[in-house]
Amino acid sequence: MATILFDDDFTAKERVILSKTFKANCERLNIAKHDCTVSVRRVHMDNKNRLGAMTQLAPDQFLVILNTKAFNLLEGISVLGHEMVHVAQYLRGDLADDKGNCVWQGEAFSSLTCQMFYKDLPWEKEAFELQPKLHKHALDALPHAELGHVIDVSRFAFEGVEKRHVKRFLP
Repeated sequence: MATILFDDDFTAKERVILSKTFKANCERLNIAKHDCTVSVRRVHMDNKNRLGAMTQLAPDQFLVILNTKAFNLLEGISVLGHEMVHVAQYLRGDLADDKGNCVWQGEAFSSLTCQMFYKDLPWEKEAFELQPKLHKHALDALPHAELGHVIDVSRFAFEGVEKRHVKRFLP
């Protein structure tokens, strides 16, 4: 069974909510029955546009990093979904690492290529395509009170942002 672990930087409420959304994402990605562990940490990344990252530590162990710079729970749920797509890609065998290269379905991509063409990489295209669907599915899986908490604690992130931009996050 897929298991999620959190570092101490997450509140008890965040852990409960992210655990539920993790479970919903695993079910949606058909990896809930895989025997794997995903550890989630908050890390301050200087680039606030980089919201998260994921790495495979061992065949059945993964690390997801959520950027603490400008972090809010609503966006954290979305980023966790994106990174879980990569976990699924590793578990399926579509994505692998080899001597500093990323390998997608047998084709190697250098780290330079990965940096320069990030959004054009096939595994990123899949993750970005599935991210809003997973986000909606994860939010729909939350009880009403927890969904309300997510929205309440994340409102500060949307102050001064036009409503049409916020709609993409709301169920």
